Amino acid sequence: MNRNRRRRETRERIIEEAKRHVGYRAQPERRSAFTDGTRHTGKAWNGLFIQRVLRDAFGTEPEVSFASTVTALGFYMRTNRVYTRTVRPGDVVFFNFATDPTRWYEQPHVGVVIEVRPNGSFRTVEGETGPGVPQGSQLIDGVFIRDRQPSDILGTVRPEARTVNAASAKDPTKLRLSYFESNGKTVARAVETVQLALHKMNGAFTFNRGKRDGVFKSALGLYSRESGTVESRGEISPAVLKRLADETGTFEVEPS
Repeated sequence: MNRNRRRRETRERIIEEAKRHVGYRAQPERRSAFTDGTRHTGKAWNGLFIQRVLRDAFGTEPEVSFASTVTALGFYMRTNRVYTRTVRPGDVVFFNFATDPTRWYEQPHVGVVIEVRPNGSFRTVEGETGPGVPQGSQLIDGVFIRDRQPSDILGTVRPEARTVNAASAKDPTKLRLSYFESNGKTVARAVETVQLALHKMNGAFTFNRGKRDGVFKSALGLYSRESGTVESRGEISPAVLKRLADETGTFEVEPS
């Protein structure tokens, strides 16, 4: 199968998965079927809707989490993959407005493009939105098809599935959560192990070797948020360590 055909089929699957949820309505206080358990309950879920659509379309996790649309947009900006003047079916579009018009300071709203018209306007499927019918409900509580204009676009992206290229190390370093609260040498070795893994994921990261300082916390926080932990600012957690270990193969996480 050639590359263009694979891309076309991927776009078609994304559109199909997005349309499948049209008409869904969430519960009050931002409780929806897309919030991945209790961790995101009560928070904006339009990005989590995109996360579910992409996960089901790809059959695996997308390359970056959309739990925070700010983090997702930052990922595509950093990898130079944001389009500002073009939009096509299957794209994920970031809008230049927040989900809730009464909370203009929130993260950008997102949707899946399902149709582009000759005049440049387009149709999307969006989560955490209203139906857009003047006489209908104006609650931003569901998944609906919306009509949008080019002036609404902050940027569009073409997501891909996450690929795991873990190295098959013969004797990977063993890490426990307790190592990060141990004596100085043990902490430094544990931090350096994570630094090397983060550097493998993103060669742009530079560190002060073995130092659990602001540079380290910032890089780990970015990785955590791109993995779906919106609140992380560089905290060490079992879930983040396990995913980093799985993705890099440079260490193993053992029970403390």
